[in-house]
Amino acid sequence: MRTLDRLLTCVLLSWIIAPTARAQTDSVRVGGPRSRLFIRSDAALLATSLAFATLISLEDRAVAAEVTETSMGGTAFGRFSSVGASIGGVGPIAFASGLWVSGHLASRPLLAHLGKWSIESIAISGAATAVLKGVVGRKRPYAANGDADIYALGHGFGHYAFESFPSGHTSAAFAVATVLSLGTRNSSPLVHRTVSALAYTASTAVGLSRLYLNQHWSSDVIVGAAIGATAGLAIVRRNDAAFDRGSPLSVSHVLAHMSVAPNSHHGLVVGYSIQ
Repeated sequence: MRTLDRLLTCVLLSWIIAPTARAQTDSVRVGGPRSRLFIRSDAALLATSLAFATLISLEDRAVAAEVTETSMGGTAFGRFSSVGASIGGVGPIAFASGLWVSGHLASRPLLAHLGKWSIESIAISGAATAVLKGVVGRKRPYAANGDADIYALGHGFGHYAFESFPSGHTSAAFAVATVLSLGTRNSSPLVHRTVSALAYTASTAVGLSRLYLNQHWSSDVIVGAAIGATAGLAIVRRNDAAFDRGSPLSVSHVLAHMSVAPNSHHGLVVGYSIQ
């Protein structure tokens, strides 16, 4: 089997299973009293993912070369990645905001909470990836001429070509997917399985699109998925009890916790405080 099939298909799809498995092992803690946002098992998950990504990085060059080769022509991989490219970027935050607004207007607390939790998880995962991008300063594939080992510590702040590690698009997508999966686990089995399958298929497509567009190395995508999944898990675990009691969902409450500022790429950065 080729490198891309052997490596990415198995590894990335493993993240479809991981959050649901973690939900079962954390069932005692999920829904408990509000306490620390992150717990020891979250650190263990991230450490394991980082170690795994280190091994994957040995294949970064080969995977990038194969993705480039596969991109020539209308392959199924290319079409799947194109779908991911169309829903990445601002897609997760737009989807989360839409969930919150529709849930609020339709008086559907679960939808509103899923939207709110998704925004929170995007904010946390986005902050983590932004800091790591700046500190690590890994060069993106399109600018690295096939060399996956170009790092300039601290150079990732404000230099787009050195913001490869980890993938922020993948992080945001997996954060929302994890919230949707864990947040619907008490719904009917059909709803939970359908939502989980669709959410993780979409987030995997986003991750693969970052490879397809030559913006990230495979290890960048793996770590981005881990950060997003961990953020989503932490937010659901922390907010479950509040949902049972009924927490504020008013427009003024959410707007009071949000901030918008311009970024260096002539766009906007949306921030959300969970405090």
